[in-house]
Amino acid sequence: MPGITRDLIVELLQAAHLPCHETLISAEALASVDEIWLTSSVRELCAVTTLDGRPVGRGVPGPLWRRVLDLYQAYKQRTWGEFEE
Repeated sequence: MPGITRDLIVELLQAAHLPCHETLISAEALASVDEIWLTSSVRELCAVTTLDGRPVGRGVPGPLWRRVLDLYQAYKQRTWGEFEE
């Protein structure tokens, strides 16, 4: 779904040359993915570790989520640093 944080994450992925594509996905296909994320203005970027009572991937936030969260946090530091000066 559209959102400010989602749009920013997509921009950060593109800037970091990380693949990003959007498509409809079936519940069966979703159940077999390695990582699922949710974005929101309040929660920012959240890793989903369980889906319907089953672990997503290894049941912990994945390495790609960590990398993108680091990109997001660095962006916030750069942006908020402009306001603090």
